[in-house]
Amino acid sequence: MFKNLFLKTLYEKRWMMVGWSVGVVALVMMTVTLFPTFKESLSGLENVPDSLKSIIGDAAAYSTIKGYVNLQVFQQLPFMTIILSVILFSGLLAGEEADGVLQTQLVQPISRTSLFTQKLLAGAIIVAVVTSVLFFSTWVSVLLVRESIPLDSLLAATFACWVITMVFGVLTYALGAVISRRGLSGAIVGAFAFATYLITGLSGGVDKLKAIEKISPFHYYNSPSILNNGINWSHIAILAVVMSTILVLAVVRFEKRDIYQR
Repeated sequence: MFKNLFLKTLYEKRWMMVGWSVGVVALVMMTVTLFPTFKESLSGLENVPDSLKSIIGDAAAYSTIKGYVNLQVFQQLPFMTIILSVILFSGLLAGEEADGVLQTQLVQPISRTSLFTQKLLAGAIIVAVVTSVLFFSTWVSVLLVRESIPLDSLLAATFACWVITMVFGVLTYALGAVISRRGLSGAIVGAFAFATYLITGLSGGVDKLKAIEKISPFHYYNSPSILNNGINWSHIAILAVVMSTILVLAVVRFEKRDIYQR
């Protein structure tokens, strides 16, 4: 239907985009509308141990809408968008190569670099659409509980969520381009995401983890809280450089290796 692979990819993944967006809306609205209940039942509790604050937060944070949304939405729900990105990006090259689709596309007058770039951009747009739904559903849900969060802070936190999601999407995409195995690339990145999330979450109370915690992408995301302190652009720049380096290495390898059908 489309000669342009960018548009073709967006068209083929439209229902995936819609389905995940609906899921995000449902989770966010269910989570945020519970704020009054959490505020009443948890704000008076003693503070949690330092080793768990990065994961579940200080009990006092549940007394404000900013603290609650930071902990329950922007600390927890990004794993949903990360899962989406791993599934999506593992299929764009490695999955289509296994199905024989990639070989057919490369028969057309298109360079491998152009194919690599167009599919990457389409994936980035899909992730951006789903994370933008996170923004709008959070904003509406906050209004429903008669609270407010500055839109610029909410937008900054959403942008950071898109960036951290793309980090794992890019890792998955690059691995698929290099090793051409969808399941393996997805499994490696999924395990890496889970492990680094735990390392960052527990490093506050475990001194031995502090030495290696900076290798975790989550070290550069929402720490400290973007809703309360604004976005740290140096952290965003570090993640952007890491993604750019990975993509350059991946496209060089993708240009040179043989394409197979399994």
